[in-house]
Amino acid sequence: MIKGVTITNEFGESITITLNDTEPRTGLFITEIEGLGPPKADVIMKSIATMDGKKFQIARGNERDIIFHFLFIPSNDLSVEDSRQLTYKYFPLKRKVHLIFETDNRSAEVDGYVEENEPDIFREDSDTAITVKCESPWLKKHGLEGSQEILFSDVDHRFEFEFEDPDDLSPTLEFSAIEVKRENVIRYKGEADSGIIMSMFAYGRFTHPTIYNNTTRERMTIDTNKVETLIGSPIKYGDEIRISTYQNDKYIHFIRDGRTTNILNTIDKDADWFTIHPGDNIFSYTCQAGELDVEFTIKADILLQGV
Repeated sequence: MIKGVTITNEFGESITITLNDTEPRTGLFITEIEGLGPPKADVIMKSIATMDGKKFQIARGNERDIIFHFLFIPSNDLSVEDSRQLTYKYFPLKRKVHLIFETDNRSAEVDGYVEENEPDIFREDSDTAITVKCESPWLKKHGLEGSQEILFSDVDHRFEFEFEDPDDLSPTLEFSAIEVKRENVIRYKGEADSGIIMSMFAYGRFTHPTIYNNTTRERMTIDTNKVETLIGSPIKYGDEIRISTYQNDKYIHFIRDGRTTNILNTIDKDADWFTIHPGDNIFSYTCQAGELDVEFTIKADILLQGV
């Protein structure tokens, strides 16, 4: 059951409306919210003369339209007019808004743009319907559990009580060591395919990394010769290569000392832009040199089909 919704306009001003509150302090009573289930998909099929039925070609999710139905209720010092004008503030026409929906077992968020706000001003029971159009068909899980991050290295704890130093004259006790994994499984908890952000943090110079999605047999290689030509020096400790494969936000950045350089043209021309699917996804990476000098991580937003 939906418990409430928080609306934030582009200026960072927020309002939270609790559902089933018969005397809302905002004067805005939500009677219905449309568009919170799974969106509609376009499934394209092609007729073939030599077979019955049709053959599947491609499918895509449509954009999401969320429609709020509000009833204006006089409350405290707020008149119907005051409540109606609140919607102009928090749902400004053609502007971006951020929506957070709270239910009994999950919290979801999405960005959208206000397309329509049509109040019925002359009715005794004044109300309005507000349409928010969202670019993404998916909602994103909100809060600390809104993303997954997988690190391709572990700390191997090697110190235990009781202990004995075999060499009294030198510090030979080893408390822990970093164990580098070149392959890892991402158990994606989302309900829809998602892009990812990959990070390669340098502990030293590494060359020509290749990243593999073993599940789909896709790969991406970065030419570090081109990278070093662009930045004017070899890769060193503290540098980071960050890759985003999200739709409408694809990039490859080189980060050094807080300065970001676009290195999109350093990938091979046949590179694949990875997506991950609900369930297990196996990724691995190799380097021509310096594999142990890379801390490789993958991060993905948890996408939801609906609340």
